[in-house]
Amino acid sequence: GRLVRERGEKRMRLTFDPAGPLREGLFTVANPGQYKVQGVSYPAICKALKGSPAEVKGGVKAVNKGCVQMNVTVIPDGDQWALTLSISHTIADGYTYYQVYNMLSASAEVKSLNPVRKESFSEDKVGAVGKAESQLYFTTSFFLNCAGTMLFGGAVKCRCHFVDAAKVKAAKAAAKQDGDSAFVSTNDILTAAWAKMTKAQLLEMAINMRNRLPGIGDADAGNYEWVVFYQEEDCKRPGQIRQSLSTPGKYMRCGQDPPRPLRSGCSLMRAKYVLISNW
Repeated sequence: GRLVRERGEKRMRLTFDPAGPLREGLFTVANPGQYKVQGVSYPAICKALKGSPAEVKGGVKAVNKGCVQMNVTVIPDGDQWALTLSISHTIADGYTYYQVYNMLSASAEVKSLNPVRKESFSEDKVGAVGKAESQLYFTTSFFLNCAGTMLFGGAVKCRCHFVDAAKVKAAKAAAKQDGDSAFVSTNDILTAAWAKMTKAQLLEMAINMRNRLPGIGDADAGNYEWVVFYQEEDCKRPGQIRQSLSTPGKYMRCGQDPPRPLRSGCSLMRAKYVLISNW
């Protein structure tokens, strides 16, 4: 499809012809030697592909310009090859990305996904995560927090690490002794550990809202994610993360409705803001 925004429209939208032919540029094969992928680090691969034809443009860079919003590239390198998938975050969330990515495996079942936008999402998410939480992105204090990080936070570094399964198992056993929840997931363990390691004062965890909001399920492609916000007192232990996800229809820090008020003003502007995803 294509991203378009007509004069007078506040939001861009995806237009597509479900019966039309595949667009050129969706599937490409790189020239031999065009990209170096063998024997190089993950950050080096990311650097090589950034801004290349293998990476699609999204958002304002693509609106009304006819840019493809998805690209699959086969990269030959010596006697091996790599396969990359790039999808614009404007039209797809992490769940959608990995659904498509996994279907590229020869052994995977290919399933049709529904690209038609469920407009109920924007309204229903407010009741699920909280009014203040759904509007935090649009506050002046939050904007200044992000702007300060971009201007003075230093260069972004890309790293890839494995998770030690034995340590996760031990952490799950220890979490049961806290009394917050009888069950904690690996993600709960990692989220609490990440908050502690980064000394987060405002932690944002992206969650998949499919099967958590009415009428939105696994077959729906698009952006159906939102976030749970935590402050330092809400993410000290894995069980606290689990509590925030355990009440159907309500996804708020520590499972409280309403949750503790979010910081605002100068406190929000200066807070150590950290992100993590739920998948």
